[in-house]
Amino acid sequence: MEEQRLTQSLKECADLFYQNSEKAAYETLASILPELNRQLQNLTEKLTELPDGAGMKMQQKVRDDLQELVMAYQLRDGLALADLLCYDISEELRLLEE
Repeated sequence: MEEQRLTQSLKECADLFYQNSEKAAYETLASILPELNRQLQNLTEKLTELPDGAGMKMQQKVRDDLQELVMAYQLRDGLALADLLCYDISEELRLLEE
């Protein structure tokens, strides 16, 4: 899945959470998590290549967002999951497109 398709899938998943279609949302999330993980690892690796540690702050944001995602998933907080998928994580994936 390329970054744009993954971003679109994240937004669709977020929409399901916003619409309280939690069963479908969690199923969609489960199907895109492997690709999301791969893309975020790719982003983290690229950030380490930036000169003078410029990517360290962004790497920390990616890690923080992933921790929030896991916490929201464990708490079954659909709204928090939707916000993270729609805004924070989608924004980070846009960095890979650039």
